[in-house]
Amino acid sequence: MRPFGNERAPALDVALSSLNVDGAQLSTLSDFLKRGAYIVLWFYPEDATGLQDGNNAKEAINFERLKAEFGELDAVLVACSAQATNRQRKLVDEKLLTIPFLSDPDLKLVGAFGAFRATFIIDPSGMVRWAERNVEFGVGNFNLDNHAERVRRELYRIRNADGWSV
Repeated sequence: MRPFGNERAPALDVALSSLNVDGAQLSTLSDFLKRGAYIVLWFYPEDATGLQDGNNAKEAINFERLKAEFGELDAVLVACSAQATNRQRKLVDEKLLTIPFLSDPDLKLVGAFGAFRATFIIDPSGMVRWAERNVEFGVGNFNLDNHAERVRRELYRIRNADGWSV
């Protein structure tokens, strides 16, 4: 597992299938950085149910619910897992998710970040500014209900440190 902290994000140009309610396309993290936005990159593990039930679905819905607030902080939400696109499609279509879900069955991005369950904030220059790894839900402040909100607060803190505030 790589430690991150103010170093360039790896694998920015790895092209992966990206799926949301609008369809599928190939995307790279660099594509999102070209917009001049921060990236909140959420890695989630594959589970027996795919993404349809359980913790991954709850987290996806919580991030989707806060998408506008992340947008106000000039951030793009991106989800990634080793799941094939066809396994992600059911939840994306059922819940009308607009967050891009990257499919990485060859572990190119997952391996570069060393992450099956982790969240990263990448600034517009491609630097990893924050990482939360191996979140164990239900332990202390880590739970499904507050993970997306905690990440949003951390992004707000980083944005203020960068000389920006509301």
